Order: sequence, then C-alpha cells, then structure tokens
Amino acid sequence: MYRIKRSMLAVIFIALILLAGVVTVNSQEYVLEPGDTLQIVILGEKEQQFTLVIRPDGYINLPIIGEIKIADMTIPDLTAELVERYRVYIRNPIITVILVKMHQEQVQVLGDVRTPGVFTLLPGANAIDAIMRAGGPNAFADLSRVTVQRRDQSDIISLDLSGMSDGIFKTDFLVRDGDIIFVPRNTIRVAVIGEVNKPGVYEIGKDGRLLDALMMAGGLTSKAKTGKITVYNGDDFNSDTGNKIEPVFQGNMMNNPKLASEQVVYVPRSYIWDIGIVTSVLSALSILKSLFGL
Repeated sequence: MYRIKRSMLAVIFIALILLAGVVTVNSQEYVLEPGDTLQIVILGEKEQQFTLVIRPDGYINLPIIGEIKIADMTIPDLTAELVERYRVYIRNPIITVILVKMHQEQVQVLGDVRTPGVFTLLPGANAIDAIMRAGGPNAFADLSRVTVQRRDQSDIISLDLSGMSDGIFKTDFLVRDGDIIFVPRNTIRVAVIGEVNKPGVYEIGKDGRLLDALMMAGGLTSKAKTGKITVYNGDDFNSDTGNKIEPVFQGNMMNNPKLASEQVVYVPRSYIWDIGIVTSVLSALSILKSLFGL
C-alpha cells in the first residue's frame, strides 16, 4: 500500500511540474550541459524536491550524496546514477529528473548580415540558424567564406554555406556559446565618373560588370557618349609623374566587360575627345585615388 502511495505521489509531482511548463526535448537523448536547469524529485520516507542549475564545472550539489558531476550525462543515465547513490541511504527511492530549462548559447554574428549583433540560441542551433537570427545575409554576402572564431580556440574555422542562396538551409556545424560568426562581403569597389547622374565610388558584386557600375551611379546623363566609355586600373594613376595611362577597356557600354576591384569607369561627353576632357578626368581621378587609398 505504501509503495502504491509513493507511486501516486510521484505521478502527482511530475504532473505539477509539467503544468508549470518545461522544455520539450527528447529526454532519452539530450546530453546535459552547464547552465541547464533541472527539477529533481526524490520520494523516500519523505518527499524532497530540488531545482538546480548545473554549474560551469558540470557539478550539482544534493543533500546526503553531496557533489556529483552530471554534465555530459543523459537524463536516464543521471536518474539511474541518483537511484544507485541514494539507495544506500533511502530504501527503494523513487527519483524523477526533469529538464526545466536548457542552457542558452550566446553567439555574435557580424559582417554582411541585415542586423549584426549578439543573439541567444538554444542548444542544437547551427551556423545557419545564427545567421538567420541576424536577419539573414545581405544581397552581396559571400556565404562560401563564412568564418567562426571559438572562445577556446585560436584557429579560425571556415564554412561554406553557399547552399543558403539556393534555399538549402542545412549544415552540421553546431554553434557554441561565445562563437563569433563573420559573413564577409562579396564585392569590389569601383569609381564611376564623367557623364553619370551620381559620380562616386561604389560597391558592386564580385562578378560585377560595366552596366552594374553605371546603374549604381544612377545611369547616364543625356550628354553621355555611350560608344567610348573607358575603364582604367585605379592603381595606374600617378598624378605626379604624368605617365601615360592605358585603358583596360574602351568601347561601347553594351560590350559590358567584367570589372575588377578599384577600377575607374569614365563616361565622356558626346563630343570629340580633347585634352581638356583628359585634364578634367585626371583631376577627378586624383581625388578618386585618395578615396581608394592608393
């Protein structure tokens, strides 16, 4: 009769805890970690109930048996271990262990994402989960070169998450507390000057072409000469020496050549090329040179 009473009490305790709200996980497989919160109910000659948080060293402290390391154990393993230890002091103990709250991982996501910052994730979250918590990648994010810096490691971990751009949201790489995830930007910088609506230095995609740069610069003015657009390598300019500068491309914009980082696109006016235009170009390029840091 006493055994039946104790069993009924155990059921009541468990029901009350569940009604209070606990984490839904597969208790047979979940591996306990520091920061997890446990509810431990011990039924013997009297009923005892404890709410404990696993310490950073992986231990908890219980009456009678004292310190016990439980990190890296499953809940069934812990339950069996507690029954074995308390059996010495309590006749036929009934012990229930319930995971009330899982520890949380704090991860920093930086780089070319919509909302960089520090985010709290549940155990089992992967690198893609972290990036999506940061709002997802921006249009020019280079998902093939994502890096992770771990708190306890000096080496940088490289990840290829390029499948995200194809709608593949799977990775085996699980994040840890303290991880710093960096998503680089897959762009090049080019200068666009001359007969465009918004001359300046712009970022375009790594495989960007002439038309991409012209669109970033607001398109052509009505005076633009589209058949003689010129592209220069930015590091060829040295206003002090007066060396002749050879363009890497000169022709119709519809040829749409691929651009390289720190190149300069010049759109002339629709009249004959003369030394005055060349002088104005070189003057503008000297300014762009300082912007590029050349």
